[in-house]
Amino acid sequence: MEEAVNLMEDVIDGAVVGMPHEHLGKVPALFVVAREGTGIGTKDILEHCRGHLSSYKVPFSVHFVDEIPRTGSGKIFRFKLREAVVAPINKAL
Repeated sequence: MEEAVNLMEDVIDGAVVGMPHEHLGKVPALFVVAREGTGIGTKDILEHCRGHLSSYKVPFSVHFVDEIPRTGSGKIFRFKLREAVVAPINKAL
C-alpha cells in the first residue's frame, strides 16, 4: 500500500497502520503527507489504490498528517500514528 500511494505525484510520504475494528479485528489505515497546494483528497487516494491494489489491500480510512514520525534510522513510528487517531476516539467516549 505504501509503495502504491507513494507513486502519486501529490503525495510526499505515506504509511499504513493496522487500526482496531469492532468486527474485523484490524483494518488498514493510510496516513498521508500531501504536497502543499495540490488539493488531493481521500477520494483521489482511494481511487488510485483501487486501480493499483487488490480490493482487500485498499485502505479502510485515509488520514492526512503533516509528517510521518520516524526513528533516527528512518523506521516509521506506527504506534504514534495509531495513537493520534485512537486517542481522540477514546476521549469522545
